[in-house]
Amino acid sequence: NPCNNGRGDTVDTTAEIKVWLPRNGQIKDPNIREDAVIPVAMGPDGDYVCVGDYLDEEIGAWKIWHSTTIPAGWQLATAFGGKFLVGYDAADAEHDAVGETGGANTHTHAGHDNHANHSDHPDHSTHPEHGWDSARTLEEGYPGFDRIVSTTHDAHSSHGSHSAHSAHSAHDTVGHKPEYKTVVMIERVD
Repeated sequence: NPCNNGRGDTVDTTAEIKVWLPRNGQIKDPNIREDAVIPVAMGPDGDYVCVGDYLDEEIGAWKIWHSTTIPAGWQLATAFGGKFLVGYDAADAEHDAVGETGGANTHTHAGHDNHANHSDHPDHSTHPEHGWDSARTLEEGYPGFDRIVSTTHDAHSSHGSHSAHSAHSAHDTVGHKPEYKTVVMIERVD
């Protein structure tokens, strides 16, 4: 229905005109909603042609939006709520089909029992001399030896205590998310 100006004043509801909505080579769809006011001009062949901004993404397209005020022809894409986007990768079984989902906001740690205390290991003092008894003489039955062999070992210091590791039960932990920024994902519907 033609009207007098861009505000839509004085609409002539008795007349209807057809308006051509050219794409001009763009991969976009017309997105003119009911009762929208669009600027038109008559072409050389007498057809009316829209000369304003009326093209939008194809129906079914998704895009990141900067506000929760969603433009006409679009709706909130609820499939993205609280999720990260992951790129398609034909070589990765987890990302080789559009629409695959996975992951979780939390993950569970299984419980385990107490580990016992490990107490101090005692000092190892100097080991006695190894060799022939220096109180005995060669004449007392050790023929062929002319000296005493002496091999002592130094003391080993003690090993410190290891305290018990206490048990913990299974519990959920917040996921390991990278830094993020929340955006609105919208989907072109009509």
